[in-house]
Amino acid sequence: MRGKNLIVLLVLAAILVVTAVMSNRKSQSAPPSAIGALLLPELNLNAINSIVVATKASTASVEKGEEGWIVVEKHGYPADFDAIRDSLITLSKVKIGDAPTLSEEKRVSLGIEKLSEGNDETTLVTLSGPGDDALATLILGKEHMRKSSSSNSRFGGYPDGRFLSVDGGKNVYLVSEPLSAFSDDSLDWTDTSLLDVSGSDLVKVTLSGPTGLPLEMTQPEGKSELVLAGLADNEEPNRPKFSSIRNALSYLKFSDVADPSLTEKDTGLTSPVRFEAKSKDGVLYTALIGGAADGDRRYARFSATILERKTLEEKEPTPEPKTEPTSENGHPGNLAGSDDDSGSVMSEERRKEISDLNTRIAKWTYVIDGYKAAAMIASREDLVKAKEEEGDET
Repeated sequence: MRGKNLIVLLVLAAILVVTAVMSNRKSQSAPPSAIGALLLPELNLNAINSIVVATKASTASVEKGEEGWIVVEKHGYPADFDAIRDSLITLSKVKIGDAPTLSEEKRVSLGIEKLSEGNDETTLVTLSGPGDDALATLILGKEHMRKSSSSNSRFGGYPDGRFLSVDGGKNVYLVSEPLSAFSDDSLDWTDTSLLDVSGSDLVKVTLSGPTGLPLEMTQPEGKSELVLAGLADNEEPNRPKFSSIRNALSYLKFSDVADPSLTEKDTGLTSPVRFEAKSKDGVLYTALIGGAADGDRRYARFSATILERKTLEEKEPTPEPKTEPTSENGHPGNLAGSDDDSGSVMSEERRKEISDLNTRIAKWTYVIDGYKAAAMIASREDLVKAKEEEGDET
């Protein structure tokens, strides 16, 4: 009996030892209960003051300052708050989809390693709070690619998840979000939009520069093209060039932000080409085109000014009628179109929109693509050509 009891006790002891070992192993790897759980359950979005995304190639850093979020690598240019908010909200909702057990070789191939040792697949994301305290650090590895459903497709799959770690590589998880918004390109954290003024909204465009007389173009009511003042009878417009000028401010974006330490001599803005466009609702958009930046790009500055109505119409205001105007119900009041000439023809909401736009863009020097700069630069020779005689071959 004693022998049997001893055997039972030894078996129980062995079971306890095995259970302890297994429990220890489970504490070092993701337990099954981790599947479906939030990746960062304790992340406080409101406490985040800084996001740093680093790869071996580059680093993008955004910080929350007194006036809002800024992009450090772009000289403190305002960051795109919507992009920051959306990326953080997405991250806070990410759940663990799988917790694979991987060999060291497999981890390396997926980019789950220290940035100093990592490959091109490794991205380090650091979220910090007050005092630069790290609230979360993620190693983003290789994206998980979903294969195309068509075996004959010439195209590859698309990312539907990502391998990552939130504990320095100890545990590797697969999540269903690629988290591609966490980019190491600092421009991706800005709103690169400058202006978006439709050509149909313009009434007048003026080009002037260091040499030559100003060129003035107007767009008559109901017309869809600009007309050059002083066009001779034997001349006709070079319509493609007029079209590019008319649409120069449409979908205008910058490709970089110039270093504020650069002087006007450095940027070629001591004697710029001046492009002015007046809109129907009384806004003067001004672009100053400077010298060449890298490649075929150019330095440029922009502003938006609300014009007074008499300046917009460029004529003396119509004399006020002797009788007080009445509204449709017969009571005294302003009729439509009888705005005071001392103000511009726009709503207060529109005034604020233009004021905010000018505050955002006027103090910066930008780098814009060459083809956009070329649309705002022209000589008279660029705009007109000799009119072809009737019967001439085209």
